[in-house]
Amino acid sequence: MSSTTRLHPRTSRLPRRLTALAATSALALAGLAALAAPASADGVCGAPVVSGASTTITCSAAGTGSITVPADVSSATVTLDGAGGGSASDGTPGGKGAHIVATIPVTPGQVFQVSVGARGADAASDPGFGTAGYGGGLVAVETAASAPLLTAGSGGAAGGPGVGTPAYPGTPGADSGSAGANGTGDPGVVTGGSGGGAGTATAGGAGGSGGTGAYPGDAGSAGGFPNALGATAIANFVSPAGAGGRGGAGYGGGGRGGAGGSNGVEGTAGIGGSGGAGGGGSDFVSGTVPGSPVTVVDGANAGDGQIVFVFTQDTPTVTAVSPDTGPPAGGNTVTVTGTNLTGATITFGTNPATGVTCTVTSCTVTAPAGAASDTVDVQATTVDGTSATSAADQYTYAAADLGVALAATGVPGLLNGHVNYTITITNNGPSALVAATITATLPTPMTASSSDCTPASGLVTCTLGALASGASTTRTFTAPIGLLALDLPYTVTTTRTASTPVDLNPANDTATRTCTVVTSLIINCT
Repeated sequence: MSSTTRLHPRTSRLPRRLTALAATSALALAGLAALAAPASADGVCGAPVVSGASTTITCSAAGTGSITVPADVSSATVTLDGAGGGSASDGTPGGKGAHIVATIPVTPGQVFQVSVGARGADAASDPGFGTAGYGGGLVAVETAASAPLLTAGSGGAAGGPGVGTPAYPGTPGADSGSAGANGTGDPGVVTGGSGGGAGTATAGGAGGSGGTGAYPGDAGSAGGFPNALGATAIANFVSPAGAGGRGGAGYGGGGRGGAGGSNGVEGTAGIGGSGGAGGGGSDFVSGTVPGSPVTVVDGANAGDGQIVFVFTQDTPTVTAVSPDTGPPAGGNTVTVTGTNLTGATITFGTNPATGVTCTVTSCTVTAPAGAASDTVDVQATTVDGTSATSAADQYTYAAADLGVALAATGVPGLLNGHVNYTITITNNGPSALVAATITATLPTPMTASSSDCTPASGLVTCTLGALASGASTTRTFTAPIGLLALDLPYTVTTTRTASTPVDLNPANDTATRTCTVVTSLIINCT
């Protein structure tokens, strides 16, 4: 919803934006705002401007609006400039608004409401009346539920001048956070009105008292609270006295100054004191952002109010890689887990991954090729930067060349002749072995027994666990020879059938031995 409503000082309170983007607000309040969302803005807030990793949204006077936090950010720098107060009819200036810079935590998709007040209107020049200016409008950031978050106090208006003889100049308006000054007059004849009180963190500023004279000035009204305009009710006064300046808006609105006293009525000559200045509005930083870096400078801005949000996307992180090993040839699918990964490119050392598909918290990629046994850092790069390296992001190009050897020894015997087989497995590297399976095929009618392998009909299966590069291990089994075996060859073949990591050299994966049995008493193995 757009708005060009001017923050007119006669309005007792700026209308709140309660319904805009209600569905998005409801999601934020329900804790579902972590869904990736582009930045957006409406009302007095301009379109997001993206430059590299930063998204800037500027909200200008005067009116209300809202902004939606973009994806992949966790904090925002928000700058608020409170509006300046208007000048009196003789040109006496109003006060200045505050300048606040705060860093606040945010969630993607979260909605903030803004109120951006204009500089208070100047009083029209009128030689017959001591007209006061108007206070600066409200400049504030609120949550989607209308809870105040940040408020920059605005300046109070200048009190009107006395216009009799002698004339007393108007009273300069108070800066944000300050009470208005008292008007001047002729001691013993008339006095100026007193200044309006400054808004505070707990209440609006008090109204100033009217000046004394044959015709006392009216007292000013108190400012509103919370996040309200300063006091704006027009105090009645008699010519030639000055009117009290209106208060500036703030978390506690500034009070209005009292009107000057007079010894003459309208249309007659006399002496009139000047009105008291309007009080400045108060600043506010919500306690829901404790420890947030905040800079507050009162009395910094004489113009219209303004609010600027700067969102800088967070640097991506990589917290896990699965699987964390793969073949040197690449080509396997790897899941990279982390944060702020939307739109990321992924590298395994200096080689870019292909087929990259990312969400905010994970990427699925195809691993590139790499040198065997190399361990590399998997890093994500976005416009916001590149993830830092850590043990959690490491990926190893693993290859373990297993060499298989087989020895056969005949053991003659009249009743228990047999052949003892020993399989020797050597990890020729370069990587450590994780696991492997070695099988031995047996000729019919040979059977086997083993304490460290698993025999089956015509087959022996041996499993291996971890084995360092350069290390060897053995597995054994025994095959009996029948009593009546006559001049029979028995050929046994062992083969590496599976291993992790990949074996790049199949030439040494198989070994064969043949034993010739004349009788169970004569067994020759080669």
